[in-house]
Amino acid sequence: MISAEEKSYLRDLAKQVKEISQNEIWKEKDRLWRKLNSLQGERPMIICAVTDECWPEIISGKDLKIEDPYLRAWEYDLKKKIYRWNNIHDDVIITDKIFVPIEYEFTDWVEGRRRPYAANKPYESNGKTAEAFHPCILEYDDWDKLVCKPELKYIDWKKTEDNMNLLDDIFGGNLQIIKGEPFYSSIDTTPTGWGTSAIDILCELRGLEEIMYDVIDAPEFVHMAMSYLVDCLSDYLDTLESEGLLRINNDAFWKNTNTPLGSNGFAITDELPGDDFDPSHIKTQDLWGYCQAQEFALVSPAMEDEFVIQHQKKLAERFGLISYGCCESNDYKYDYLINAFPNLREISVSHAADIRIAAEKLKRDYVISWKPHATLINNFDREKVSKFMNDSFNVLKDNNVSCSLRDVLTIHGHPEYFGMWTDVAMEAAKQYERK
Repeated sequence: MISAEEKSYLRDLAKQVKEISQNEIWKEKDRLWRKLNSLQGERPMIICAVTDECWPEIISGKDLKIEDPYLRAWEYDLKKKIYRWNNIHDDVIITDKIFVPIEYEFTDWVEGRRRPYAANKPYESNGKTAEAFHPCILEYDDWDKLVCKPELKYIDWKKTEDNMNLLDDIFGGNLQIIKGEPFYSSIDTTPTGWGTSAIDILCELRGLEEIMYDVIDAPEFVHMAMSYLVDCLSDYLDTLESEGLLRINNDAFWKNTNTPLGSNGFAITDELPGDDFDPSHIKTQDLWGYCQAQEFALVSPAMEDEFVIQHQKKLAERFGLISYGCCESNDYKYDYLINAFPNLREISVSHAADIRIAAEKLKRDYVISWKPHATLINNFDREKVSKFMNDSFNVLKDNNVSCSLRDVLTIHGHPEYFGMWTDVAMEAAKQYERK
């Protein structure tokens, strides 16, 4: 139950977000994102992505007033938006939309599987613990004994409606309560991994080091496994379509720094959905898709193409447009990506990549999602950051660019650095605005 005092407090937060969302500035940012995604970018677009690890240094558990865990998460979300409005003036669009997740669940590949990800509970821990891989395919024969495809366990439409009614009672009149989240990169991350990439799932099941040996010692196993995973992920997408679980993802939606384009830019576009769109039966062809292969960052371009990209083609071709890449460098892999994915629109150019190679290879034919190194924000030096951003944008001056500061895991007690970096980055971006 929620008290009258808590309800009033949440309504006040909602009113603040509603007022922020009505500002005229968002229309211009929306227009700029649409231009960028149609390959007619007018200037680099700036995203300052505050990670889950950093938010507790900005808004701690002590700053939250709601006891109910479900509503507490929405309180946190609203407070983040208000903080961004007051302190981080980038190109992230603040809307008045509340996307209520549909309550459903898929089975995992292996019952009781332990995933190799950091423990991160924003109000309960510091989010800085780490884990190792926990392979369950120890021998090749284990594949048939352990791996099964994800199946839909349940859809709880009643609970979904109950959640919507609860939020409508609290926020109604201030915020738009929308059933279902747009399809995005980590919407079902436990069974599907990061986007529909397949290679990350295989590395979790088998172990990253083991896969590095397997591509030499047992290439037939890798091909078999990737083919199986891709077929299963395709079945998963079929299930989302047939059960009415897909939602259009061509807007300003993002969650925990992730968008429908993965760790890349915003998905705002007029090109999706297509002319044959049926809102009563949304299909993957109406949506952005996302793949990556950061697990193969140090694998040769030809081997990544053989063992990963050629398998991912089957999933990528289902979508209207796709975004590719995360933290890996694709310096010598662009040709393979371009040849494999005719619907490729945005490509990650990470901190590990050479932006000069990307600028020359991608020209204005794609959106470059550039991610400067996160350490740029440490011990903030305005002159140093300004020079770096201006020099980088000068290299990228003839490209379509989305620039995201990501993966900052601690701000060392200086949350103001986020706003300071953003101000410098925006100033630099506007120096390279096309008239």
